[in-house]
Amino acid sequence: MPELTRKHFNELTENNENLNHNLKLYIKLVKNLQDENEKYKTEILKLNHKISKLENDESNKLGLLLNLEHLIKEYRED
Repeated sequence: MPELTRKHFNELTENNENLNHNLKLYIKLVKNLQDENEKYKTEILKLNHKISKLENDESNKLGLLLNLEHLIKEYRED
C-alpha cells in the first residue's frame, strides 16, 4: 500500500471540500426546484379552479337558456 504523503492528504482534503461544496450546491438546486414545483402546482390548482367555475357558469347559462326556451314554448302554446 502506498505511503500517504502530505501531498496526497492535501489532495484528498481538497477533493473532499470540493465534493462538500458541490453537494451543498446540489441540495440548494433541488430545494429551488421543489419551491418552483410548488409554485407551479399552486398556479395549476388556481387555474383549474377558475376553469371549473367557468365550466359551471357555462352549464348554468345553458340551463337558463333551456329553461327560457321551455318557457317560451309554453307561452306560445297558450
